[in-house]
Amino acid sequence: MKYMKLKAWHFVVAIILFSGLTRWLGIRDLRRRSPDQTSGYLTELDGTSVADSLSSRWCFVLFYQENSEHCDKMEGALHLLAKNNRHRTGFFKLNPDNYPEYGQKYTISGVPTTLILHDGKEVARIMGVVSQRNLEIIYARTTR
Repeated sequence: MKYMKLKAWHFVVAIILFSGLTRWLGIRDLRRRSPDQTSGYLTELDGTSVADSLSSRWCFVLFYQENSEHCDKMEGALHLLAKNNRHRTGFFKLNPDNYPEYGQKYTISGVPTTLILHDGKEVARIMGVVSQRNLEIIYARTTR
């Protein structure tokens, strides 16, 4: 019986195929979600509603960008958190491209960035994508 020796390029091809397959499956999953799964409990803020919405209670504010895979993932995780906690906490999203003054005010250097505010003051900041479970832990610790 003859054995085939694996060469370095075999592993490179396997890694590329695996990476492509997982990316394709992730994108397919995002496209299958209905709109109410990703944005139903997050209120879109505009220039006139920001000050009133963020000044009076606990708030989670997602700074996002349109057509961003990472922002869509974070929005989905926040949606699930908001679904169970919307009566105690405000959940909002704001596109800093449309309102750059708020991106500057809160020093948003990249998206997705989620700010946790209490009475209009920043209590915590989440930069990037966080899993649903970790988001629940952060929520429990910051809103005590």
